[in-house]
This record gives sequence, C-alpha cells and structure tokens, in this order.
Amino acid sequence: MDESKAFASSLASLVRRSHSHDELAKKLARKGFSPTIIATTLERLASLGYLNDEELAVRFAALKAPSWSSRRIVQSLARQKGIAPHTVALALLQARNEVGEEEAIANFIAKKLRGTGGLASLNDNEYRKLFASLLRQGFAVDAIKEALRR
Repeated sequence: MDESKAFASSLASLVRRSHSHDELAKKLARKGFSPTIIATTLERLASLGYLNDEELAVRFAALKAPSWSSRRIVQSLARQKGIAPHTVALALLQARNEVGEEEAIANFIAKKLRGTGGLASLNDNEYRKLFASLLRQGFAVDAIKEALRR
C-alpha cells in the first residue's frame, strides 16, 4: 500500500469527524499500512493543518465541559481518543474558565429534576438515585454533597 492511498483514507476519515493523531495511526495500521507510511502520512496531515491534537482537545473539552460532564469523564473520553493527558488538562482549564464543576453539577441536577418539584420533593430513594447518577458521571463525592445541600 502506498502513501497516496493512506493519505486518501485519512482524509476520508477526517471528513467524517476529527481524529487524534493516535486514533488515525491505529486506523491506518488496521488497514495494513506500514509504520513508515503511517508516520509520513500523519506528518503530512499535520503540516497541512488537518491533524491537530491540541485543537481537537480544545474543541472536545469545550463541547463536554459546559454540559453535565465531570472533569474525570472528559479526561477519560479524551484518553480513549488518544489525546495526551497534558493537552486535555490545558483544554479543560480553558473550557472550565467558562463553567465550573459546581455549575456543571447544578446543570445536571436541573436536567434530571426537570418537570418535578425540585430537590425538596425527592424521597430518600430518589435522592439516592440522583446521588448515584452524579457519581456515575464522575463528579467528586464532596462536590455532590455540597451541591445537594444548596
């Protein structure tokens, strides 16, 4: 397999959605391209501006951070995409300047309780379910307790 096919395959993947350097390398390897061709292709894509992990991390964090996702969930998802931890941390700092974790928890609670009487109307079982749901989203126990006290 040659470089032009690897480049065309990479562009087709990037047209569908953004990929990290690591994701695209794995995808090309699964298609049978040699490590040399993969490295050359990824370098070419990066030099053309089509492949940029830092930009991907910023967009990813900006998309996930303001919503109900915790910092740990965003980091985990980014790690699965092959984005370097330090890159994700910087992107999260930038995104979290707009929305803090406390606000993300409040947004999640508001979304969960939409159409109900609010926290005051929850019975013990519903309260436990909400608490467990927040834990599954990756929020810290102390932050959850503080948000539910308010």
